[in-house]
Amino acid sequence: MAGKSIFEMSPGNYMLKVVSNTAGWVIEGQPVQYVDSQVTVKSGEIVRKTIRHDFRKLSEQHPNWSKGDSFRFRWPGPRKETGMGMGVYLPYTLSTSQAKVVQQLLAAFAARKPDVAESDLLKTANFHFELVPYASIKEIFSTIQYPAWDTLIVPGKSEGTWRLNEPILTEINLKNQARF
Repeated sequence: MAGKSIFEMSPGNYMLKVVSNTAGWVIEGQPVQYVDSQVTVKSGEIVRKTIRHDFRKLSEQHPNWSKGDSFRFRWPGPRKETGMGMGVYLPYTLSTSQAKVVQQLLAAFAARKPDVAESDLLKTANFHFELVPYASIKEIFSTIQYPAWDTLIVPGKSEGTWRLNEPILTEINLKNQARF
């Protein structure tokens, strides 16, 4: 029963809260959390519930950009990058401009329209930038201190677009079921 959890619970109403250690922002030192759903368990009843990452809810939870200049983001690494199999996340420490670009890409991924035009990403990165504005997405992520290029952000399917690297969560989600 790899990937499954079974819980015996008394009859009642339950709120299922998901804490994501694999994908999303780390806010005030804690992984992102959201309410997945509510479940009612009746006496003698078995309730099956599949819990999957809800990227829409994950994208709604982001740091307050005005409270810092360094932000932590977790994203599942592709098997070839981690060498450790599915479900291993890669942590990223991002500057404010980088974090806002990643947030825009996360929201696009959650909306199932993962490709975002570079021009739109540059508008986001340069919005409050007072010095010389960034000329390309590669420039934003070029510093060695923030090695997010090619593991987190990859070219989109359309020319001139970028996207978050496709996570390996699909296979995990098919296996992760909780039975109540």
